[in-house]
Amino acid sequence: ADGSVLLAHDNSTKLETTATGIDVTGDISATGDEIVLDSSTQSFLKLDKGSSSNFSLTRYYTAGTEEWRTGTYSDTTSYVIGTPTAKRLSITTGGDISFYEDTGTTPKLFWDASAESLGIGTSSPNVVLNTVDASGTAVIALDDSRSNVGDTASVEFRHNGITGSLVKCSAVEDFSVSANRSSDLQFWTRNNGTQIQAAT
Repeated sequence: ADGSVLLAHDNSTKLETTATGIDVTGDISATGDEIVLDSSTQSFLKLDKGSSSNFSLTRYYTAGTEEWRTGTYSDTTSYVIGTPTAKRLSITTGGDISFYEDTGTTPKLFWDASAESLGIGTSSPNVVLNTVDASGTAVIALDDSRSNVGDTASVEFRHNGITGSLVKCSAVEDFSVSANRSSDLQFWTRNNGTQIQAAT
């Protein structure tokens, strides 16, 4: 026959063959090692949550315990990677990216796609790189991993890719033995195309 085939449970259709494949109503429980989607043109897995107030998730288990989940929650603008109790990463349809702290509630590394700005410790960066530390002792560390005399750690200030000025920390002594050593803080500027040391 050319018609569809129906499989029902308690007078309710659960599986129906169609001209393009099958329609399944309800949950699918399968045992095996893999699900294969094979097509000569394109293959995709469609998860339709039907309403913006619903979830559309892929959940990952080990021995019956859920460990990870990915997908969209009732917030239709974000794709989320997380655990059953905490977000770890979310990406909005607009390109904003959030990395969360350990509780999974507050973004601590945030990329604002429209402003092209990165926030560390803040989800509202107002410059290209905005760092916020609520501890009262905000520190940005530039660590030269070597310990030789003359090694430097620098912050460069550039114009169109060309270094104009820089602040440089230069080791005066060998730091490999102990921290009881000396270093200079140098300020450099550019004059007529040449870098010159302005102050130490």
